[in-house]
Amino acid sequence: MKLRNLFTVLPPRKLFAGIAVAALFGMGMLAPASSEAANTAANATLRNTVTVSYKDAVGNSMDPISATVDITVALKAANPTVTAPSSLAATTDVNTGVNYSFTIATNANGPDNYTLSNGTPTLTGVATADMELRTASNGGGSVIGSVDLGATTAAAAVSLTATVSGQVTVLKDAVLTAGNINGIAALDRVLIGATTCTVDSVVASVGYGTTTMMVTCDANVSIAIGDPIREIQTVYLWVKPLTLTAIPIANSHIDITTTVLNGTPFTTVTTVNVPQLTVKKYVRNITDTLTTSNNVCGGSGVDAPITINTGGGAGNVQYCVSGRTGIPGDRLEYVIKIANGGAASATLVKISDPVPDYTTYVAGTLRLDPRTGTFGAIADTLNTPDAGEFDSGNKIVYFYPGTGGVDSPAGIVFGIGTGGTLATGETAYGSYRVDIK
Repeated sequence: MKLRNLFTVLPPRKLFAGIAVAALFGMGMLAPASSEAANTAANATLRNTVTVSYKDAVGNSMDPISATVDITVALKAANPTVTAPSSLAATTDVNTGVNYSFTIATNANGPDNYTLSNGTPTLTGVATADMELRTASNGGGSVIGSVDLGATTAAAAVSLTATVSGQVTVLKDAVLTAGNINGIAALDRVLIGATTCTVDSVVASVGYGTTTMMVTCDANVSIAIGDPIREIQTVYLWVKPLTLTAIPIANSHIDITTTVLNGTPFTTVTTVNVPQLTVKKYVRNITDTLTTSNNVCGGSGVDAPITINTGGGAGNVQYCVSGRTGIPGDRLEYVIKIANGGAASATLVKISDPVPDYTTYVAGTLRLDPRTGTFGAIADTLNTPDAGEFDSGNKIVYFYPGTGGVDSPAGIVFGIGTGGTLATGETAYGSYRVDIK
């Protein structure tokens, strides 16, 4: 089964429809921001001071005079860089979720907001599923609809050693915001060049000049004056199939198309393992009153006869899907075969088989191979405990094959036992006998 969903990243006031994979810098490490992106931090104060020195008419030096003008750098919005997961395909089971991580790196020069949205998924063989963008993996954190990413500019050269906290000098903000510098706060992740660093602490400061932050980088990095420091954030597309359609589809999946920045859309394909049970009914005429045509089985392929030993004393004998005949007084033996050819276990497997009209059930003939390859006798009564029973009032045979199957409790109605589990590739058989009236 697959789930399909649309994930979009939008800068303010502008919708971006997709991103080409080739435009990214790979599926793992983030690349530096585009050279076209502005580097000088928004909210920084650019100060220009002119000084005039002069002397009087007889050559005496006069006090210099000066004039200053400040300008605040404004935000220059830019499309973010989005890195898709290393794999856009995963396989899972019902009620087991998978993560697809998308890392968003701002290319703006200051605090910017990016709206996230999921498109309509395509569900094949899946009835319901959780499909959310979240702040943490494995369905943790909170559902997220947008990300706020900050950016600033290095104001001094420094070399940092991998995994060691080091001080970085950056430009001050024009507006003081407690706990952050230009939208960057402690515990945020930032890009310095191509290196990812975690912010340990910041010294928020306002006005003209510089302030500092402490960062720990994943690798050694040399920082030059004017280098951009841009925040990144990873969001997680959480896909968890909850229920399947009533009729299982072998290739069940959830397709979610993730389109970012007017490029090639990313399509995540989540294949869902499902059980695929097949059932076949066979019969043989034990009495063989008609010695000619009665011994000929019809059918081929999936309807071909089987040869099996149900443990009823006859050894390996042939059972047919078609071609058998009988007359009143003949005894028939039915065999039910259930096989799980799917990619997931089938649970609570229960067989109910009404005895055919114009026949009489032969007491004590229930036998079951639950999945082990060996038949065993099953009592007709409730709460034996075993994995089958015969409801004589309604003339229905019940089997509960698979691991953990058990018949109905004592004093309770028939047919409410607990079905067992048939794992992938396992087969179970049940058999019983009737007399033709």
